Amino acid sequence: MTNGNFQLEVIFSLITNGSSGPLPQGSNRDQLVQTLCQNRQNIEACAQPIPQGVNMNCQQREQMMMDSTVQSTGRAVATLCGVQPEMPPCLKKFDTKFKGCMSQKNVNPENYFKLLANTTEGTGMNFDQLRKQTCSKTEQQTIVQCATSSLQSLVTECTKQEQFMVGQTLQNMMASYQSVCTGKPLIGPNRPPSPCLQKFEDELEKCSMETMKVSTVDVMMLLTKGQVPDGQDMSQLNQTICKNFHAFEKCGKKVIKSTQCKGRDLLISEGTFANMVITIGAYCHDTSVPGACMLTLQQSFTKCFGQVGLNPEAYFSNQTAHKGALLGTTREMATQYCNKRHDLYTCMKKVMHQCPGAEQTMTLTGFDLTSMERAVGVLCNDIPEYLAGLDCFAEPSAAARRCIDNMGRDITSMSARQMAKGLSLDGFFQDFCKIRVDHVSCDANAWATCDPKAVQLKTKFECLLLPARCHNINEDDIVKICPADAIVKPHTCLDDVEMSINNCLTPYSINADMFVVNITHDRSAMLGSKQNAQNFCRNRKSIHKCLTKAVDNCPGASEMLAYWGHQQNLLEKSLKHSL
Repeated sequence: MTNGNFQLEVIFSLITNGSSGPLPQGSNRDQLVQTLCQNRQNIEACAQPIPQGVNMNCQQREQMMMDSTVQSTGRAVATLCGVQPEMPPCLKKFDTKFKGCMSQKNVNPENYFKLLANTTEGTGMNFDQLRKQTCSKTEQQTIVQCATSSLQSLVTECTKQEQFMVGQTLQNMMASYQSVCTGKPLIGPNRPPSPCLQKFEDELEKCSMETMKVSTVDVMMLLTKGQVPDGQDMSQLNQTICKNFHAFEKCGKKVIKSTQCKGRDLLISEGTFANMVITIGAYCHDTSVPGACMLTLQQSFTKCFGQVGLNPEAYFSNQTAHKGALLGTTREMATQYCNKRHDLYTCMKKVMHQCPGAEQTMTLTGFDLTSMERAVGVLCNDIPEYLAGLDCFAEPSAAARRCIDNMGRDITSMSARQMAKGLSLDGFFQDFCKIRVDHVSCDANAWATCDPKAVQLKTKFECLLLPARCHNINEDDIVKICPADAIVKPHTCLDDVEMSINNCLTPYSINADMFVVNITHDRSAMLGSKQNAQNFCRNRKSIHKCLTKAVDNCPGASEMLAYWGHQQNLLEKSLKHSL
């Protein structure tokens, strides 16, 4: 009030483009912005000490909330005034990750932030065009996904207070985004939602009351403004919300599926729920969804490079440029990678198996370490041709870009169907495998100006990169697209694998079928007499080597053995604990 005679609500309205509430009747936005910017530094200097000067016994979360509000508001005002504020280190990390994720998924991050800032400068579009593009269904889904994953990835990089502040900033930013896209607040006065959204709001309210014993409005008022409902104890309320957060999340996901909203209503319901989950998760410092280890999985994979003697920076920077440079850009790099690849993938598989749920979660993104290792083997067998194609593949042709865009669009559409209707695992693979196989077919014909031998090698790589399950589901299509030596048919060598496993175990009087099925389960009587068990354990390294060789020589064998309850990558650990 002492610096420009501003009500706090007016400042919030200016920096959120009205999504937090309208400006006072008769006021001029341009004049208000000019006055605010003239007094910006004085306001900032006045507001910064307030959280530390509050003469009350504030809890840590309350203190964090005040700090977050002051800092995020200050940065938003600076941006409104055309000043690029210096970001705190954690927010800068989030900003880099968030923008990188959007760019990787073909969403222009600059357009997103310009939309929020109510400017079209440099976009080549008017505001309606900018909003239509940035608020399209696919871009909204991508932005929400990138926001969530980028926030979760900060768990090992930032303090709890920093994570909370970033979460608060993100929640406000996403709320403004939804407001701009819909042309109105998500739940606004005198603007009744559609019947579908009304049902969603009612059901989500039930979830909140049944799981956290407090309304959704009260939850968000507490988390974003620190206001405690009448008659409630803040400490007890905090504990109740954080203790029951997962139950609320599970209930909310069911609500989104059951209400079956379509089009814009689906985006609004997903956006509302995502905002709540992001905010509550940050407030409660939650790191267990989808699992704390899942949040650091990529970092753990990167460490594997160092552990086997490879420089991760040399490979990851090229890998993000285009898939063709997976082994590096020189003969020396490719040779070194290929010589270390077995140790590298062994390390990465151990990382996966030490993270509960990682394999299942990564499978649903199409990431398959077994297929990746199999495909990389093809490149390693022909390093000269691999290197010969690098320059051409570095700049995708227009046709290749269309293939990539089509695959991205189809996978996004499939994800939306999963969220709206719920797909079984079989249903997921039916859709996912078709999309992937269609992409291989499209990509194989998209490099007309490249060396035909290099294109053939790339197609082999793409074919072997398909999970073995896709080779079974889409066998008729794959035989038309993929070279004969790039078609995975586990059944053609599975009998040989079983015989090889039997040969590895016969000297120790162990039944191969029992060993394969039960190695990760009950092994109490499998080794027989004490003398036989001691003999087995003395030779366990050579046994492990024999078994690994048997499985690795049969493409797809690991996947087929997994159906029997056998996990080849846990074998070494199991053998160490056999006695």
